[in-house]
Amino acid sequence: MIPFQIHMKLKSPLIMYRYPPSLASIVWNCLFFHLRDEVKAKAQLFSIFKSTEEVLHASNLFFVVSPHQTLIAKSHTKVGAMLYEKDLNQVYCKPNGRKDTYTKLLVSGGPYKNRFRLLESFHSPRVLFYGFGDIERIVNLLNFYLLGIGAEINSGSGQVDDIRWNSIENDYSLIGPDHLPARPIPIRVYNEMSRTVTQNVNIELCNYSHPYRLGGKTEPCAMNERIKRIVI
Repeated sequence: MIPFQIHMKLKSPLIMYRYPPSLASIVWNCLFFHLRDEVKAKAQLFSIFKSTEEVLHASNLFFVVSPHQTLIAKSHTKVGAMLYEKDLNQVYCKPNGRKDTYTKLLVSGGPYKNRFRLLESFHSPRVLFYGFGDIERIVNLLNFYLLGIGAEINSGSGQVDDIRWNSIENDYSLIGPDHLPARPIPIRVYNEMSRTVTQNVNIELCNYSHPYRLGGKTEPCAMNERIKRIVI
């Protein structure tokens, strides 16, 4: 196992919800596709990443920027699927082929308004993750199974390509080059390894055990910034 950084070309704007994508969750998802078993995928995850008190050495996402190519914030409108029970109900339209007008159309509320969602999206030339682990196996999984990162990837958001990696001298998977958290870290662990006092970081009650969807241990954690940039 070695400290490394993985960077990817971002082909389409990336949509994020409350938390940024994490390398550990992305790799777990690839392992799940490979093994078809959630429990086995979690066990494999802890075998290919270094861990400190069950905290995997795998950072959240960094946007790679330069003086000439900055981070671009965009908005992305998503339209939900048509639902037979609501959108195609004969109360709202004439389903029998007659050229009548709509009998009732809701434009300021109801199910039609909920079908339109305005989402935050971000674009930079590349994105980067730090980690400490079996990099060759991790990259093989990413190259074979990974299509995109972030939310709404089935709609074409967060598509990635050109996955590259290189070994680095220092491990930035928990504490980044800016000496701030690179991922959620329990306060008890953060205080032992960081030169930054906890008063300077955001603290939240957070699940820090990957994969998050399977549940895990929740306790006060030093949180990374939602939008992190790195100039390369």
